[in-house]
Amino acid sequence: MVKLMRVDDRMIHGQVAIAWSKALEFKVLMVASDVAAASKTQTMALKMAGPPSSKTTVQSIEQAIKTLNDPRTANTVIGIIVTNLKDALAIAQGATDQVKRINFGNYGRLNGGDVSQKKKLSDNVYVDEEDLKVIEEMKKTGIPIDVQLLPYMAMVTLDDVLK
Repeated sequence: MVKLMRVDDRMIHGQVAIAWSKALEFKVLMVASDVAAASKTQTMALKMAGPPSSKTTVQSIEQAIKTLNDPRTANTVIGIIVTNLKDALAIAQGATDQVKRINFGNYGRLNGGDVSQKKKLSDNVYVDEEDLKVIEEMKKTGIPIDVQLLPYMAMVTLDDVLK
């Protein structure tokens, strides 16, 4: 069961490795990224950055969906990190029953484009027109979506920040 799928430009860092992993007690922290999964160096670095309390895996989007739909993972508390909304949408559509929550953490400042040309959803989340289209598709999955930087901070629903 995926307690949290986090969209975060920075992949594994202190907020994920310490705060979220501890708060939600992930047994597995999965980085779902075709780019990272194709790079032995990046995979090794991400595994080293993972929290000691969780097994850290790096999988392609396709493999992540297969893993999440495997009945053997049904009782495993999993956290997923993706770096972009398209990957989050693919997982949300491919493993809808397993994903319990989608969280936007840090997004839109590092993945290219001029931030001044993007819509600010929070101090840490910026989206462009293409992202807004993906978000509309993501909302159709029925999975709750929120913006929350850290687990002890206030959670705001995506619908509230889009107003």
